[in-house]
Amino acid sequence: MINTQVEKILKKVLPSETDLHKIADYIEEGILDSFSILILIAEIDKEFSIQIDMENFETSNFKNFKTIVAFISKTINKQKK
Repeated sequence: MINTQVEKILKKVLPSETDLHKIADYIEEGILDSFSILILIAEIDKEFSIQIDMENFETSNFKNFKTIVAFISKTINKQKK
């Protein structure tokens, strides 16, 4: 379920021609920049009702589809405790 929600968010934030699952690093490829990261964080916050701790923010969590899903899953589990 998280995968589907993340796909929906990324399709809103990233350029339409982006192949979400084939790109190894959205940031390195220039697909995700600082502004789009902020939009992505806001969309994740809204969709999953989670708070992203900016003190521990790491761009590596937003590298690609898998890292974003893993980050959201980890954050959800951490905030449930």
